[in-house]
Amino acid sequence: MTRHLPVLLVVVPLLAAPLAAVVRHPRAAWAVAVGASWWTLYAAMGLLSQVMAGGPVSYALGGWAPPW
Repeated sequence: MTRHLPVLLVVVPLLAAPLAAVVRHPRAAWAVAVGASWWTLYAAMGLLSQVMAGGPVSYALGGWAPPW
């Protein structure tokens, strides 16, 4: 899963935002938003440790080779 961190840092908040907007109970919506925020912070720290250990990280998206 750690190899997918670059794309998950974008996808998780994009999926959590509409979910938080659809949830009817305000506390549940806040829980979704806060949970996504904490997960994003955790994932960003994990990606930072990968970059510090091995240098820049590239992620091939859509079957195209990096950097496109």
